[in-house]
Amino acid sequence: MRLIVAVTLLLGLMVWSPADAARHLSPCEKTVKYAARCAQIEVYGHRGRHWRTATNENTLVASQQDARVGASFEADSWVLSDGTAVIFHDRRLGRVVDRDSMPPGVTARTTITSLTTAQFRQLQTKGGQPLMTLKRLLRFAGRRSVSGMIENKYTLLDPVQVAAWVAHFHAPVVFYQTPKCRQGVPDRPEFVDYGMTVGAKEIGACAPSPQLLADAGFSFLITHEEAITPEYVADAHSHGLEVGNSNSGKTDVWARLVAADADYLLAPHPGRAEKWLK
Repeated sequence: MRLIVAVTLLLGLMVWSPADAARHLSPCEKTVKYAARCAQIEVYGHRGRHWRTATNENTLVASQQDARVGASFEADSWVLSDGTAVIFHDRRLGRVVDRDSMPPGVTARTTITSLTTAQFRQLQTKGGQPLMTLKRLLRFAGRRSVSGMIENKYTLLDPVQVAAWVAHFHAPVVFYQTPKCRQGVPDRPEFVDYGMTVGAKEIGACAPSPQLLADAGFSFLITHEEAITPEYVADAHSHGLEVGNSNSGKTDVWARLVAADADYLLAPHPGRAEKWLK
């Protein structure tokens, strides 16, 4: 029996060649110098966009699809006129919302922050999906143990309320926002004082250094892909900050992020990114 096993193993080694091993490498592993980094970088589905059009972005089905392909989700939050926190990207409704679902008085030009909760609950995307509240998304994340990154648009969210939901649902999520700066120095993000991890969106007039962001209480940053160099990532890591891009579906950008030792990437089609990486 041992002889048979030994011969079988020997034949297997003879058949298996370096060329066979190369065919089992992912495109990322064939591209970057340090292939192990391909499995280390985390993918976030930018608005959960798995479609050629934006019809169902930022919906529950989009976040479910992110989880299905092994990615985390990224979403955007606003606060309605009566205080309800919701998930939506644009300031106005027209690009995403089906006009037939709009109640009287609501048009494509209506701003998301002017809606009431009753009006919001009637809206559907152009792909036929209902819009959702932030509380609903956090419940999903907690029950499914799906990690996510949520933008606090214009820092409108109530940190007390949101922290309570995150704790209640055990939602593995982080939040990020555009830093508010005074003379180039960022203010401390309010969510940090409620035990939440907060990132800085370094896209805009205020672009503090990694050290200033870390000193203010931020834990990660999102910036333009052109800024993510090995030197910049090393500087951020030295101050305890993780680094990622804002959004890209281009494989050459993904390769540069991996090569720079970035921690995560936001992609409009996370399933493709996951397949390219791993």
